[in-house]
Amino acid sequence: MLPPGAAACERVTTLFGAFRDGALPELLRTGIAHHLEACATCRVRANDYREVIRLAGSLPPITPPPAVAARLLATIRAAAARPASGELDDTRPDIHIL
Repeated sequence: MLPPGAAACERVTTLFGAFRDGALPELLRTGIAHHLEACATCRVRANDYREVIRLAGSLPPITPPPAVAARLLATIRAAAARPASGELDDTRPDIHIL
């Protein structure tokens, strides 16, 4: 079980998407489920996350302007061509859509 606490809450929050999608190992999934039972703050955050995903899914699809689509595709291809470091670096924004 991941007990309530700042470090555990931060870890649980970063795993909401994978937890929701069933993409976590069973032991971790069970630990997060127990954490959500014990931690009201994370439970509220998880419910908010689910609601945002639900609302976003109800939006109509959009087609980006061709120039934006081309730049986005080029950025994705460039990112995919870089060797994976195994770590996420959120200090350096790699994708600039606009």
